Amino acid sequence: MSFRPFMGGNSYPGVMKKLARYMAHLRKKKGFTQAQVAQRMGVTVQAVYYLESGERAFYLPTILNWLDAIEIDKSNHVFKHIDAICKEQEMSHE
Repeated sequence: MSFRPFMGGNSYPGVMKKLARYMAHLRKKKGFTQAQVAQRMGVTVQAVYYLESGERAFYLPTILNWLDAIEIDKSNHVFKHIDAICKEQEMSHE
């Protein structure tokens, strides 16, 4: 099974950047460094940097793994925030 990017490449660059900033904010609020998150995810620090910078497309399973790494319940408000960012971007393209 292959996964398509959550937000692909240049499709929604504004969404990617906003979501990435929000993710970095959550990580810092929970008190984790990028190195700690990388270790918990089983990836490199560079991979976490790219995820939190919005420079590259990422996949939903990656976001879920990241949420586990920073100990955030997936039923949390995070997905409401993601949805709000996406809707904001869609409205700006109308």
